[in-house]
Amino acid sequence: MDRGLPSLLCLPAILLTVIGADGPTPLSLRQLEIRGRHEPNGPVLQRRVTFGTPPGWTPEFAREGPSLRLYGPEGEGTMLFAIATHPSQLGPYLDELAKKHPSSLPGPPQAMRLPRLVPLMGDRATRYVVTGRQLGEMVMVERRESIVLVATVVKAEAWAELSPLMAKVYESIQIHREPSKAPRHRSDHRRE
Repeated sequence: MDRGLPSLLCLPAILLTVIGADGPTPLSLRQLEIRGRHEPNGPVLQRRVTFGTPPGWTPEFAREGPSLRLYGPEGEGTMLFAIATHPSQLGPYLDELAKKHPSSLPGPPQAMRLPRLVPLMGDRATRYVVTGRQLGEMVMVERRESIVLVATVVKAEAWAELSPLMAKVYESIQIHREPSKAPRHRSDHRRE
């Protein structure tokens, strides 16, 4: 059953500064797009998500689907950003995470509060703390027929420093209903 028509767009990073209680935090602004169905026979939806990533993390385009993997500048770990229009589209990413990090397990779901989410409209954010040999968290942001998955798994000693920055990353996530007006990157993935 075809649940989506993924398309990938990840623009070169642009520097974004998030102003927080501890002062400005620089993030690299990135973007992903997807075309897919929320319901099997529903209309094809186009969604775009913009988000900030920690500076210095090196991107690698995913081979399939609308996702982006980043690698830490000091080899401390990885981050995965993925967008979906249906929960079934996240299965391959979750399976991959379980295979790559078998000694680290996500804990029970915890509700999160993020800007721009309207719970009365069905929007929500959920955190799963990752424990084991490596630490981190998985965060799912659901907004209007779109799901953004952010999974961060790093060496235990790196998590204490990275954790506060990830809070800024989650706050930077914006889900847009319209596609980008920017030209497509040559490595776009599109199945129709």
